[in-house]
Amino acid sequence: MICIGEYMKIKWDEEKTELLRRHYPNSDWGEIFESIGSNNREAIVNKASKLRIKRTYEKICEHKPLLKNRTRFTQEEDLYMIEKYNQLTAREIAHNLNRKCFSITNRLKKLNIKKEAAWSEGDIQILREVYPIYPNKYIQKKFFPDKRIPTIVGMANTKEIWKTKEKGQEWYERDESLQKLKDFAQKLGRTPTCAEINENPEIPSTKTFDRYFGCLSKAIIACGFVPNAITFNKGIGAVSPRGEKCDSNSELIITEYLIKNNIDYKKEVRYSDYIEDDRCNTKTCDWVVGNIFIEYFGMPEKSQYYKKMETKRQILQDHNIELIELFRKDLNKLDQKLGTLSQ
Repeated sequence: MICIGEYMKIKWDEEKTELLRRHYPNSDWGEIFESIGSNNREAIVNKASKLRIKRTYEKICEHKPLLKNRTRFTQEEDLYMIEKYNQLTAREIAHNLNRKCFSITNRLKKLNIKKEAAWSEGDIQILREVYPIYPNKYIQKKFFPDKRIPTIVGMANTKEIWKTKEKGQEWYERDESLQKLKDFAQKLGRTPTCAEINENPEIPSTKTFDRYFGCLSKAIIACGFVPNAITFNKGIGAVSPRGEKCDSNSELIITEYLIKNNIDYKKEVRYSDYIEDDRCNTKTCDWVVGNIFIEYFGMPEKSQYYKKMETKRQILQDHNIELIELFRKDLNKLDQKLGTLSQ
């Protein structure tokens, strides 16, 4: 029996892979969940995408009625499409975002998002030679500038090409890596998060610092900065100067901004304390300032997270409560997003 809400990591052995090939194209989702033994839909869709297994048109179209009066795409929907366009079909994206397929294709054209070029046999051979020993950022920059890193990693996994412990020619020397990290931290005026480091193509990835220094925290200390607190999914998170628990380093950065600017806030407030609505359940808001809700949405690219995010938006919209949304890109411009709260 599969429990609702139980999203355990799926161990893909030969038997589960064969069941996926058999049931994914034409079976209902309930049948797929039962055969795989998990209702982790995102993991199943990602695995099917890697194996080039597609749903039939009829099954893709079997979803709840499309919402009315939805014409304007949100920034998070754009981010989701950019992230998933080379992994899913336009119909699958439309299904996940609960939109019409032609709306997705038109939006992709406006965003100038195009399918990446298909992998040739020559590309695969190059990948086999360079992927095991070079950093992913170097591989992208030197060999596949027209492909995104997630695409490169996905193809390597599909072809069962893995990283080795051997080091090829280093893209960054030890001292150069440290200097780039220090310059980046000084530009931010704080310790950068892992996501900010990995998303910046001009500096080494966190794995490079792991290799040179043993871990990122030691490299941060060598730069003269204090390492961020780390969450290990054990209830241990960053702690604000007021002793409040923050679920991530990004939340800590925002909380410290509110404190520094003398903005009176409440942390981790239950929606049900402000709103009478059955949808509230145990949902909490990251910060409340007066009657304004502030939420940090850190993973909008993940489908399950995105659905929860949309539910919160809808609740607040239905009850005419102002919501300030913050994303990773906003961490360096909090004055623009939150500055008016201190006035």
